[in-house]
Amino acid sequence: GTMFGAPLAAGNLFLGSFGQISVEDPASSTHFGVPLRNTAPKSLSGYYKYQPGKTFLKLNDQKNGTVEVPGRTDDFAIYALVYEVTKDVPYLDGHTVLTSPNIVLKAEVKNHVVGNDWVHFEVPFEPQNGKTIDPQKLADGLYNITIVMSSSADGATFEGAVGSTLYVDEFHLNF
Repeated sequence: GTMFGAPLAAGNLFLGSFGQISVEDPASSTHFGVPLRNTAPKSLSGYYKYQPGKTFLKLNDQKNGTVEVPGRTDDFAIYALVYEVTKDVPYLDGHTVLTSPNIVLKAEVKNHVVGNDWVHFEVPFEPQNGKTIDPQKLADGLYNITIVMSSSADGATFEGAVGSTLYVDEFHLNF
């Protein structure tokens, strides 16, 4: 990754795919989402346990290595999004996954516990961007859903700690 200007990458799982890999812009290679039809989810539930790595790193200004960020601790991310698919927005990528105005619903784990014990969560999907699910668009397959789990919440910008570990289990989309 160093020769491509991305010497640090977070461990992650997501619903979606990798498009054509872009060496110049790796974040654009991630295509978040799979089709959602008929029913919108009400909540996301499951279990996690998390341990951050010891030393938080970020890209240096020249994008050819990393530098330590003293006093900063890594954190994880678990969230799910429902977004409207349009001609201009067929998917969300690493640049738009959290900022797109097409996002309609979001469920996010906000209570982050560090430790070796499994932590149960159930988080509701909440409206975003002043939008609601249109039943006809849902029936027509004009929404996608993605679930994203990352051992480094800022992994998309190549920030995090080597060794951060996020375990997940028993994920459920509740309808």
